[in-house]
Amino acid sequence: MALDEYIYGKIATFFKKRKKASVESDARTVKLTDINARLSIFARAITGSPIDIYPATREGGYKNNSFFLPQIYSELDTYDDNLSFYLFRVLYLSVQKNLDINWKDQGERSLEESQQKALESSAKILKELFEEFPITEKIHTELLTYYQEKSKRSSKGKKKSNPVDYTWLYGKWMHNS
Repeated sequence: MALDEYIYGKIATFFKKRKKASVESDARTVKLTDINARLSIFARAITGSPIDIYPATREGGYKNNSFFLPQIYSELDTYDDNLSFYLFRVLYLSVQKNLDINWKDQGERSLEESQQKALESSAKILKELFEEFPITEKIHTELLTYYQEKSKRSSKGKKKSNPVDYTWLYGKWMHNS
């Protein structure tokens, strides 16, 4: 076999594998733009408020009658699992809104402080969420397990372990106006 045939074969194989991985990733990716209208109707039905859903830069939260969610989500293995993430977040934000758990003052807050307050208030929100929507307990457990395992994988071989990123589950506090 000639050298050029060998190199061509390796390059072709590389791109085929890359394309296959890309197609598999696309098949499981949920885009907010594709489900936004249905999520808005769902959120309005649950809260009784005229909720609008907007793309967030990252984890999102709620502000007044606006829910902010990630633009895309493809962390989990299947489309349905990734869609469950969005349903969990909408239900979580609905309960958070109904409990009025958010910044009340108009002071400037750091992102870290807002994320920390969201984590601190998560137990109260989850308790109410699991009572109102029992299916969310299973979804929460699956998501929590995923992020804990992801943290362990990223810490492998390091002296200091990476903390679990709970912001995808609980978002951040935002200011109501």
